[in-house]
Amino acid sequence: MGRTAGAGSGRWYIQAAGKVWGPYPESRVAEFVGEGRVAPDTLMGSRPEGPFAPAAHQYQLCGLFGAAVQPLAEAVEPLGGRVAAEAKSLMVWASLGSQRTERFEALLGVYGPFLKVQPGLWLVRARIGAAGLRNALTRRLDAGDRLMVVEAELTEAAWFNLDGETDRALRQLWSRAD
Repeated sequence: MGRTAGAGSGRWYIQAAGKVWGPYPESRVAEFVGEGRVAPDTLMGSRPEGPFAPAAHQYQLCGLFGAAVQPLAEAVEPLGGRVAAEAKSLMVWASLGSQRTERFEALLGVYGPFLKVQPGLWLVRARIGAAGLRNALTRRLDAGDRLMVVEAELTEAAWFNLDGETDRALRQLWSRAD
């Protein structure tokens, strides 16, 4: 995503509640962040048709959220890369009636690398604990959605009958040395 014109003149669109809002100049987006109306996981894009990604993944906007949030390319390395020492393994189960899985996964990606184990179940390496991730995710869920986050800092885990690729990726992500 990029700016539409010179430095400081970025125009941003917000995707929320099934609609696209904007355009807003970067200065107005900064006000929204200060008011709590835009969070790191708010879906934003530089064009009204998208693509949309969490605000924390936007290079031009990540500074609005403080030093703890960085654009995706800097914050999360691919599987096999290093995760910050404070990262935790979290199992996330969700039954989503209000949104598409892709949007939910975009929200998960704000908090760290993840693996979809099966529909509705993910392993996430996040820099926050189970309660913090639950609180962050539930801000974007509806009353009919269900969510459970379990801190999974185990020295041993076991599973059965997963396909080979999922098994390898799960072992790799779960057993990462921080």
